[in-house]
Amino acid sequence: MKIFKEYILFIFFFHLLSYENCFLFSVIIPIYNTGRYLSDSIGSILNQTLGFPKIQLILINDGSIDNSNDICLKYQKQYMKNIIYIKINHCGVSKARNVGFKYSKGIYINFLDSDDKWDYDAFKHIFLFFKYSNKINYVAGRIIYFEKTNKYHPLDYKFYKTRIVNLSQEYNCIQLQASSSVFKKNILKGLIFNEEVSFSEDTRLINTLIFKY
Repeated sequence: MKIFKEYILFIFFFHLLSYENCFLFSVIIPIYNTGRYLSDSIGSILNQTLGFPKIQLILINDGSIDNSNDICLKYQKQYMKNIIYIKINHCGVSKARNVGFKYSKGIYINFLDSDDKWDYDAFKHIFLFFKYSNKINYVAGRIIYFEKTNKYHPLDYKFYKTRIVNLSQEYNCIQLQASSSVFKKNILKGLIFNEEVSFSEDTRLINTLIFKY
């Protein structure tokens, strides 16, 4: 009976959002010369089983000199209500993510790398997990490689089931990659990626969130 009531609440909440025409997710993709992968990355968002109308896609072209611009313009023209496209001078991934965040309208935020992609059911499951566990601030997903190998990430042992992790007891289960994580937008306010850091900017931001909350 409890599960049935939660399911009814989920249906009501989802239809309320549809009526109000707001976004559940904002996906921010910084792009730098990754035209080879870009259509697959964008396509994984367009084809989410949750439904693309509930997703805002923010494409930040960080000074690419390949065909990334043409690809972004094609999708932005096709989905003008959902896709924002911005070109900036090359400043690095942190700057691009910070610029994109300013335009985000979703309840949940993901910073997807332009050579990565989400499983098509991912956002549906992530949304349900957030709604059933409303005290959770961010959700981390599994990572599997593609092209040269199809193996899971070496730290995949932490994902033996969908669960809430108590980091004070399982400190080795911290997920430090923003691309494979989804955050509640309200916990990111006032926090940005350090634009002076050239790598592991994800680690710095996520550790800051962990210490804060």
